[in-house]
Amino acid sequence: MRRWRQFLANRGARATAQALFAGVTRRLFKADGTPPASELWRNADAAPDAPHPFDAEFGAETSGLIWGEHLATGHPHDAWNTAYYGIAPSAFRQGLQILRESAGLDWRQCTFIDLGSGKGRAVLLAREHSFARVVGVELSPELHAVAIANVSRAGGAGIQLIRGDAAEFPWEQAFTGTLLFFLYNPFSRPVLEKFLRRLHASQYGGDVYLLYVNPELDGLLMRQPWMEKLWQQTISIGDADRLADRFGSSTETVAAYRCRPQL
Repeated sequence: MRRWRQFLANRGARATAQALFAGVTRRLFKADGTPPASELWRNADAAPDAPHPFDAEFGAETSGLIWGEHLATGHPHDAWNTAYYGIAPSAFRQGLQILRESAGLDWRQCTFIDLGSGKGRAVLLAREHSFARVVGVELSPELHAVAIANVSRAGGAGIQLIRGDAAEFPWEQAFTGTLLFFLYNPFSRPVLEKFLRRLHASQYGGDVYLLYVNPELDGLLMRQPWMEKLWQQTISIGDADRLADRFGSSTETVAAYRCRPQL
């Protein structure tokens, strides 16, 4: 029911009704075809966990899948957590490279902020790219504690980990210059809407970019007149990522946006 609630919030009543009808029809007539979102999530529950080679390389523990219902904190936004799942390193690196080249960015002048940083895989990967600052914001105290241990073991000097809600974190007061927000589909529409309202209200004067992996809520972003979509690409992930992927994926969808909150 939680996953259908999130599906409803993200996709709307019509799409949810269509998905429910398709699911019921499939069960009644044993039809083949692509299952709705709730079916995909449940099927993944039975898949085995496989430690990612990234963990052995960095002495970290960033593998595994943890559904949002198992990350309760008592915060009102708990209901809109999607899940924890570490980003495929090859997709992350390719996405950053495409954005840097297409927008002409100098990472040395940019602060990287991972919203929903989980166990810290993305912030550890961001450290490879000479960002001025690397910041991770995570609501779950359990994931935050794992991320702190991972960063400590990996020698993550210059990484700042903050335990808090992504939509409430006062980034506009803490940083200056170019900002790059990173999202790996960490939460559902209500939280993203709150973050976008705050971003716009900040009228932040520096350049702001957003790199969104698995951009399920692209339509919401495109309805913001102050946000420009730079590109969206389907990226082939590397062999190590593909073999370790719980869902059997060989690609990842990545989108990049330029935000102009002052408009």
